[in-house]
Amino acid sequence: MEDGLVTDTTLNLSRTLKTPYQTKVIRIKEGYEDKFNIEFGSCKVKLDFYSKSLTLVVIKGFGGKPMMLLINLEVEETKKGAWKVVEIYLLRWKCEETFRFIKQCYNLEDI
Repeated sequence: MEDGLVTDTTLNLSRTLKTPYQTKVIRIKEGYEDKFNIEFGSCKVKLDFYSKSLTLVVIKGFGGKPMMLLINLEVEETKKGAWKVVEIYLLRWKCEETFRFIKQCYNLEDI
Protein backbone atom coordinates (compact mmCIF):
# COMPACT_ATOMS: atom_id res chain seq x y z
CA MET A 1 0.00 0.00 0.00
CA GLU A 2 1.14 3.53 -0.64
CA ASP A 3 1.79 5.60 2.46
CA GLY A 4 -1.23 7.80 1.68
CA LEU A 5 -3.54 4.79 1.89
CA VAL A 6 -2.20 3.40 5.15
CA THR A 7 -4.30 4.42 8.14
CA ASP A 8 -3.23 4.30 11.78
CA THR A 9 -5.57 1.35 12.28
CA THR A 10 -4.04 -0.55 9.37
CA LEU A 11 -0.53 0.19 10.54
CA ASN A 12 -1.39 -0.91 14.09
CA LEU A 13 -2.89 -4.13 12.72
CA SER A 14 0.26 -4.84 10.70
CA ARG A 15 2.49 -4.19 13.71
CA THR A 16 0.44 -6.33 16.10
CA LEU A 17 -0.25 -9.23 13.73
CA LYS A 18 1.81 -12.24 14.71
CA THR A 19 4.61 -12.93 12.27
CA PRO A 20 5.71 -16.35 13.48
CA TYR A 21 7.72 -17.33 10.42
CA GLN A 22 11.24 -16.19 9.64
CA THR A 23 13.61 -16.59 6.73
CA LYS A 24 16.83 -15.06 5.45
CA VAL A 25 16.66 -13.04 2.24
CA ILE A 26 19.58 -12.10 0.03
CA ARG A 27 19.29 -8.94 -2.02
CA ILE A 28 21.97 -8.01 -4.54
CA LYS A 29 22.43 -4.26 -4.53
CA GLU A 30 25.12 -2.55 -6.57
CA GLY A 31 27.01 -5.81 -6.97
CA TYR A 32 27.03 -6.68 -3.26
CA GLU A 33 24.99 -9.26 -1.41
CA ASP A 34 22.82 -7.81 1.32
CA LYS A 35 21.60 -10.52 3.71
CA PHE A 36 18.85 -9.81 6.19
CA ASN A 37 16.10 -11.60 8.09
CA ILE A 38 12.41 -11.07 7.49
CA GLU A 39 9.43 -12.15 9.56
CA PHE A 40 6.08 -12.87 8.00
CA GLY A 41 2.62 -14.17 8.76
CA SER A 42 -0.93 -14.11 7.45
CA CYS A 43 -4.50 -13.90 8.64
CA LYS A 44 -7.97 -13.74 7.14
CA VAL A 45 -9.62 -10.32 7.12
CA LYS A 46 -13.03 -8.98 6.19
CA LEU A 47 -13.82 -5.52 4.86
CA ASP A 48 -17.24 -3.96 5.49
CA PHE A 49 -17.67 -2.97 1.85
CA TYR A 50 -16.40 -6.23 0.29
CA SER A 51 -18.32 -9.48 0.62
CA LYS A 52 -15.52 -11.97 -0.05
CA SER A 53 -12.93 -13.13 2.45
CA LEU A 54 -9.44 -11.69 2.02
CA THR A 55 -6.00 -12.64 3.27
CA LEU A 56 -3.56 -10.14 4.74
CA VAL A 57 0.11 -11.12 4.58
CA VAL A 58 2.43 -8.97 6.68
CA ILE A 59 6.19 -8.93 6.13
CA LYS A 60 8.52 -7.22 8.59
CA GLY A 61 12.17 -6.50 7.86
CA PHE A 62 12.23 -4.74 4.48
CA GLY A 63 11.99 -1.27 5.98
CA GLY A 64 10.77 0.74 8.94
CA LYS A 65 7.11 -0.05 8.30
CA PRO A 66 5.77 -3.57 7.78
CA MET A 67 4.85 -4.50 4.21
CA MET A 68 1.19 -5.48 3.86
CA LEU A 69 -0.16 -7.54 0.98
CA LEU A 70 -3.94 -7.83 0.78
CA ILE A 71 -5.01 -10.59 -1.57
CA ASN A 72 -8.29 -12.22 -2.52
CA LEU A 73 -6.90 -15.76 -2.65
CA GLU A 74 -7.30 -18.46 -0.03
CA VAL A 75 -3.95 -19.02 1.64
CA GLU A 76 -3.10 -21.75 4.13
CA GLU A 77 -2.19 -20.15 7.43
CA THR A 78 1.13 -21.99 7.43
CA LYS A 79 4.70 -20.95 6.70
CA LYS A 80 4.48 -22.54 3.25
CA GLY A 81 1.23 -20.76 2.37
CA ALA A 82 2.38 -17.31 3.50
CA TRP A 83 5.83 -17.76 1.95
CA LYS A 84 4.29 -18.55 -1.44
CA VAL A 85 2.61 -15.11 -1.42
CA VAL A 86 5.83 -13.39 -0.32
CA GLU A 87 7.83 -15.21 -2.98
CA ILE A 88 5.41 -14.26 -5.77
CA TYR A 89 5.44 -10.64 -4.67
CA LEU A 90 9.25 -10.55 -4.54
CA LEU A 91 9.39 -11.99 -8.06
CA ARG A 92 7.02 -9.29 -9.29
CA TRP A 93 9.09 -6.65 -7.48
CA LYS A 94 12.22 -7.98 -9.22
CA CYS A 95 10.48 -7.69 -12.61
CA GLU A 96 9.39 -4.11 -11.91
CA GLU A 97 12.94 -3.16 -10.87
CA THR A 98 14.33 -4.75 -14.04
CA PHE A 99 11.88 -2.83 -16.26
CA ARG A 100 12.73 0.41 -14.43
CA PHE A 101 16.46 -0.23 -14.91
CA ILE A 102 16.05 -0.94 -18.64
CA LYS A 103 13.93 2.19 -19.13
CA GLN A 104 16.54 4.32 -17.37
CA CYS A 105 19.52 2.82 -19.23
CA TYR A 106 17.98 3.28 -22.67
CA ASN A 107 16.03 6.49 -21.92
CA LEU A 108 12.83 4.77 -23.00
CA GLU A 109 10.74 7.29 -21.05
CA ASP A 110 11.88 9.97 -23.53
CA ILE A 111 10.61 8.08 -26.60
